[in-house]
Amino acid sequence: MARTSPFQIGANDQLLSSADYLPLVVAYRNGAPVKLSDVASITDEAENLNQAAWMNDTPAVIVNIQRQPGANIISVVDHVKQLLPQLTSTLPTSVHVRILTDRTNTIRASVKGVQYELMLTIANIDAAARDVQAAINAARGYLPSNLPNNPTYRKVNPADAPILIMALTSKTLSRGQMYDAASSIMAQKLSQVKGVGQVVVGGSSLPAVRVNLDLPALNKYGVGLEQVRSVLAGANAHTPKGYWESDHRSWEVGANSPGSSPGSAGVAVRV
Repeated sequence: MARTSPFQIGANDQLLSSADYLPLVVAYRNGAPVKLSDVASITDEAENLNQAAWMNDTPAVIVNIQRQPGANIISVVDHVKQLLPQLTSTLPTSVHVRILTDRTNTIRASVKGVQYELMLTIANIDAAARDVQAAINAARGYLPSNLPNNPTYRKVNPADAPILIMALTSKTLSRGQMYDAASSIMAQKLSQVKGVGQVVVGGSSLPAVRVNLDLPALNKYGVGLEQVRSVLAGANAHTPKGYWESDHRSWEVGANSPGSSPGSAGVAVRV
């Protein structure tokens, strides 16, 4: 009969949400633990709070889809719409996807009413740019004298405009969580659709846990900023995910698994 040996598996993963940080002990006073929740407020937010988008007063994440050069806009948009139910099924159930802008609407309407075709071409776009710059320089005397710089111009290719703009909203997920789902799930799948050249996700940034320290509470418990930093760094140390142990051998378990919830992108501390 084959001999069987018992194995023990232990886990040691990083903290992934604000709730995981609440019970962290930052110090002991008179034999009692001082927890992070006693000296700070911890929330699930986004790395960059300066990036934000709304749809009808609702926090949203925007997904812009651009086509590949030469690809037919109508074919690409129709293909994306056909695959949209399949794509959204992989998102969290609380996330709702809505199409904000569809360039094919104007294209289809224009095609129906076309009787004549007019093509305007510029032989030398650089020569046209010089003319525009000359006109700006000539108008400089009519502009306010306190302008820090002259007006500027840029060349734009209408074909680079997004062919489809979608908004993701959710009543339960934070803006950072929606951005994470849009960038790691939806954008990756949309990029594989034939004719799609680029998918740009905006309106937020990757999720993060934000720790807002309460200075009066820190003074009350005699806890220094370095103590808090050390505890947070230790809670997010890059260590093996766990171990696998038998009677005579022990293996460390590692995994290449980026976090999919707040905390995986980092911890932001505000005093």
